[in-house]
Amino acid sequence: MKQGDKKFSAAQQANNMPTDFLQARLTENKIFFLAACSPLLYLSPGERGNVKMEKQPIKSHEDLEVYQMAFNAAMKIFELSKQFPVEERYSLTDQIRRSSRSVCANLAEAWRKRRYEAAFLAKLNDSEAEAAETQTWLKFAVQCKYLDVEIGREVYGTYNRVLGILVTIINNPSPWVLKR
Repeated sequence: MKQGDKKFSAAQQANNMPTDFLQARLTENKIFFLAACSPLLYLSPGERGNVKMEKQPIKSHEDLEVYQMAFNAAMKIFELSKQFPVEERYSLTDQIRRSSRSVCANLAEAWRKRRYEAAFLAKLNDSEAEAAETQTWLKFAVQCKYLDVEIGREVYGTYNRVLGILVTIINNPSPWVLKR
């Protein structure tokens, strides 16, 4: 870790998280998440670089950071794809819009299936696959010169972050699954 970085082991312990599951870095009163966070952990910057820990329950899939990130990326793709050529309407345009929306839809389904770990993981895996498919369509859009390289990189990077969070949850689903 760099100088000035802080580990929040107290928060990790309070949420029964392994010490390497959640790492955050505080820089200039901003918190950067380096891995997926616990479903109940919310970090807000305090005074003079101190960090105040608050628990905010997640009431719906729409409260998940990964869902919001995927939804915003899907909306950006929708707006960007309006500029694609008409001849791509029923191919690239349709495919990239469908796959980007499907990431969010599968996250919503996964959230409602948290009672059953296998069903929860299956939907998260579907979401992961749709995010990777969206990245493939983004590459085609850039290569076909329908999308600016820098914009393509930005959206592709967003899906890398979405994939990172999904894989982290898939690899450790127990904090997310509802207990009977």
